[in-house]
Amino acid sequence: MKSYSHLDQQATRSEADLHDGIDTTLVLLHYALRDIVVERHFGDLPPVPVYVDELNQVWTNLISNAQQALAGRGTIAIETSIETAIETAHTGAGTWAVVRVIDDGPGVPPEALPRIFEPFFTTKPKGEGTGLGLGICRQIIDKHGGTLRCESVPGRTVFEVKLPIPPPRQGSQP
Repeated sequence: MKSYSHLDQQATRSEADLHDGIDTTLVLLHYALRDIVVERHFGDLPPVPVYVDELNQVWTNLISNAQQALAGRGTIAIETSIETAIETAHTGAGTWAVVRVIDDGPGVPPEALPRIFEPFFTTKPKGEGTGLGLGICRQIIDKHGGTLRCESVPGRTVFEVKLPIPPPRQGSQP
């Protein structure tokens, strides 16, 4: 299990369009999502320096979890935007690419919310989940210098990823 959750330290970051990674994930999950309404609300994002394959794993895990929570019926909305923030408890100051995966499923039980990113913790029935997916997502987002949060109430769960957008290099064109 440890080798599965180990992140490739040899990969290098490259400037990537986050929307391309999300769209690729939606294509790969097309069959599983066939009875689910998927809404894409994409804002204008610049390329972001990321470990592309690892970030695509995050999109796969978050969208798959939303699909499984819906049990075949419902809506998943994927929203992207840019936020400029002062330093808060959740993020540092700067400009952030924000991706939210929102579903209208039953929600995460309140007692489970504090533990959902722990390795081997799962809310799925025994034998249906390893409890590794969200822990790996958190590890990947941490590696990017970003944040991963979850807010959930019955009928609405939001996973929010924030990734830092570096300031433009001096002398570069806008």
